Amino acid sequence: NRMNNHESIDEIITNWSKSISKFEIVEKLQSLNISAAPVNNSRDLLTNSQYKHRNFFEKIEHHEDTNIGQRIY
Repeated sequence: NRMNNHESIDEIITNWSKSISKFEIVEKLQSLNISAAPVNNSRDLLTNSQYKHRNFFEKIEHHEDTNIGQRIY
C-alpha cells in the first residue's frame, strides 16, 4: 500500500530526482503519461524560450527619482 510505504517511496523519488533537472523529470514523467509540470521560479520564467519568443515580458524604465533604473516585468 502506497500510504504505508510513503517514506520509502519519498526516499526513492528524492534520490532519483537529485541527479537531474526538474525539466528532465517533467519530460520523463510525461513520456510515461504521468501528468507533471515544473514549479518555476522567476528566473525560470524570465529565461523561458517561449516567453522570450512571444515578448511576454517588457523592459520598464522607472523614473530616475526612484533609483530603480530599468527592470523586466
